[in-house]
Amino acid sequence: MTLERNNLTTAQTMTVAAIEENLPDLVEARDVVESFHKMLRSKSKDDLEAWIDRAARSLVASSATGQRSRMQ
Repeated sequence: MTLERNNLTTAQTMTVAAIEENLPDLVEARDVVESFHKMLRSKSKDDLEAWIDRAARSLVASSATGQRSRMQ
């Protein structure tokens, strides 16, 4: 689900579609991780607090906890 989506085989596309349909929490976790990577690439520390709040409500909550403790 984190591979470049434009380069997937038909089988991979079908697998990703099935996962996205049946596991919305996993899709949200992927989106949270992607947004973190985007924030890092743009060096946008102003978005960190909002990211932590979003991540804390997802499957990557432990990452949010770790980031929050580093900020204190």
